Amino acid sequence: MRIFTRSLAVLALLTSTALAAQGEHLVVYGGELDVSQGDNKAAMGGVEYRFKDQWNGLRPVVGVMGTTDEAAYAYGGAYWDLPLNTAPFVITPGFQAGAFSHGDGKDLGYGIQFRSTIEVAYEFEAGNRLGLGFSHLSNASLGDHNPGTETLQVVYSHPMW
Repeated sequence: MRIFTRSLAVLALLTSTALAAQGEHLVVYGGELDVSQGDNKAAMGGVEYRFKDQWNGLRPVVGVMGTTDEAAYAYGGAYWDLPLNTAPFVITPGFQAGAFSHGDGKDLGYGIQFRSTIEVAYEFEAGNRLGLGFSHLSNASLGDHNPGTETLQVVYSHPMW
């Protein structure tokens, strides 16, 4: 859990409001790890910093996630707010890669994990969002063992204006 706490501190420093520009979001989420297989379920939570839109809704992201069984995941990647004219709902797929430590939890077979995710959120007038996210973590067969895992989470996104 020390790795997770230190990662949160570094992320908080990097994402202070003094560094934020319009369109950037601080995101917090919580839910359950291993929802589909169920052999190693654990509560999980995380925080992300989503940078401003770089190109047609594509935004870089950095984040950290931790679980109640002391697993930790620090990652970077991108999200894409799909331009589907579904306002006030926003559909956002994403892809990240990062370092994973399983702690006392499920061994995902390798220290590097890839995360693919999809979110559906309601965007309020002030720009904040509340929604659900579903993610899959996998080492893409980099290791000999690749069990993968899925997460289901509630996601809150706050604009950094």
